[in-house]
Amino acid sequence: MSFIRKDGSRLPVLLSVTALRGTDDAVIGYLLVTTDNSARKQAEEQLRWSEESFRLMVESVDHALVMLDPEAAC
Repeated sequence: MSFIRKDGSRLPVLLSVTALRGTDDAVIGYLLVTTDNSARKQAEEQLRWSEESFRLMVESVDHALVMLDPEAAC
């Protein structure tokens, strides 16, 4: 979900809604909490770009070289 700022840009947010209940368990209102989700969206986009770049690189390789470290732990 996203909100639209005054300048027209979008702000990605997480929205949580909880019903508030009275002593008789009747709904008396709602609590809405929004959290800025910009950093997570940016990290997801960077990961998506990185994965796509790696996939394209692997698909374009005809031959591969594999280097093994003889001192690496198994």
